[in-house]
Amino acid sequence: MLTLYHHPASVSSAKVRMVLAEKGLAWEGRVVDIFRGAQFDPAYLAINPAGVVPTLVTEDGRFVRESLVICEYLEEAFAAPSLVPPDFAERARMRVWCKDIETFMMVACAGLSYPASDRFEVAKLAPAELGQYYARHPNPKLAERKRAWAERGFAAPEARSAVLTYHKFLQKIDMQLAKGAWLAGSQYSLADAETVPYIALLEMLGFAAWWHKLERIDDWYQRVKQRPSFGKAISAAVPEGLRADMAARGARTWAEIDAILATAEPFTGRSPWAMRAEAI
Repeated sequence: MLTLYHHPASVSSAKVRMVLAEKGLAWEGRVVDIFRGAQFDPAYLAINPAGVVPTLVTEDGRFVRESLVICEYLEEAFAAPSLVPPDFAERARMRVWCKDIETFMMVACAGLSYPASDRFEVAKLAPAELGQYYARHPNPKLAERKRAWAERGFAAPEARSAVLTYHKFLQKIDMQLAKGAWLAGSQYSLADAETVPYIALLEMLGFAAWWHKLERIDDWYQRVKQRPSFGKAISAAVPEGLRADMAARGARTWAEIDAILATAEPFTGRSPWAMRAEAI
């Protein structure tokens, strides 16, 4: 059986859970408590030296790392039902979309979720453990960013930048949905599965007002939520207590987010990132 090392609140983990659910695959979950530093334990670093989730253990005992690579592995290893468009142009668009998410949104998501909510979970550690949490991080630059986000919240420059990147991302989604019912074209694909968790995170934080003026996103998201995979991969995966805490923290934070959004430049759709999904 497949085994997934993951965390309920991890957007990257949710992407893989979405694909597992869409394909109806049986899997065993191993929760890695990223708020307590379990991802930095030597036993986990032995299977994922980057100290991140998720990690998939295949049926023959091999380790697959990086969320997009895991999703692609599952698509190739378990072809039906396919999450890749049959049209080659739409397939290329899907790949560019997924690549852009991995390139731009991983850091932006951390820069949003950590100051908004995650830092308060990590702060539950005892002082000595908290110091170790940052000291053991395999990526010292990211550890320092997280320290700044923990201390300054959205006043930290990189957190502000993350919010503005997220804002461009939402507008890019809306622009892309003007071309078809789904993000890569005519059918639900890996592009949608990769994107859904980023919107679900905003909803759990109570930030739905962020995209409600973008009607195409709202329509797409409501259709996504009606798919059985959403309930299995997201709704049922995040504990109620954590959900309540995220909502409460988000309510206290939204005014800061909204103030940053008021400074955003108009989105023209002409930036290199916005044009990448039109590479073909």
